[in-house]
Amino acid sequence: GAGWRDVEVSPLDRTCTMPASALMPYVTRLGPVGRVLHDLDEPARARAVERLEAAFQPFVAGDEVRFVGATWLITANA
Repeated sequence: GAGWRDVEVSPLDRTCTMPASALMPYVTRLGPVGRVLHDLDEPARARAVERLEAAFQPFVAGDEVRFVGATWLITANA
């Protein structure tokens, strides 16, 4: 083993929020989507961004975006 004991893994789901105005800059510049968009020509990029905006619309409420972030809390002792 790696020397860890008393390893516990627990789901840690939290509601995340951000200003609606920050959504598309966040989605289009970070992570795998941002990398792919960078490589597209302008017409393809515009179509992709349009579809992304539509896909995220259910999470937009007024001037805020809300979604549940599913993560894991892992604790252990060395």
